[in-house]
Amino acid sequence: MRYEGPAPRLVSAFKDGGRPALAAALADATTEWTPPPPRGVTLVPIPLSPGREARRGFNQSALLARALSARWRRPYLEALERTGPERSQRGAGPEERRNHVRGAFCLRDGVDLPENVCLVDDVHTTGATLAAASHALWSGGVRKITARSFARALRRE
Repeated sequence: MRYEGPAPRLVSAFKDGGRPALAAALADATTEWTPPPPRGVTLVPIPLSPGREARRGFNQSALLARALSARWRRPYLEALERTGPERSQRGAGPEERRNHVRGAFCLRDGVDLPENVCLVDDVHTTGATLAAASHALWSGGVRKITARSFARALRRE
């Protein structure tokens, strides 16, 4: 789904409006337009910084990934942690986004990584977050990484 029309308002209500129950609606919409990852692929949410998650009360990507896991009957694993300074990606350009998330993820202690994972995030903007998270997973031995998101922000020409 493109990040336009009602999508930005829905994501804002979900993340900023403190409405975690909207994860089900986002998961339903996601399953309408994107196929599930192949069997044997584990869903891994993009983590928030501990401070942001504490303020929000939940991680929207984790809730979306859990809902997709139930619908697609795929395993779910919180394999990553967010490290480094907390920076908002909102309003940042592509280069700034890459700088914000460079080295921002590491593997959780004691996690047993599968070979194939599907990263889950609420909105795919430039791909910087997914690339940084993928780098951490690759360093841990994951061999195939795909991604799913509720919406994709397209660049305006």
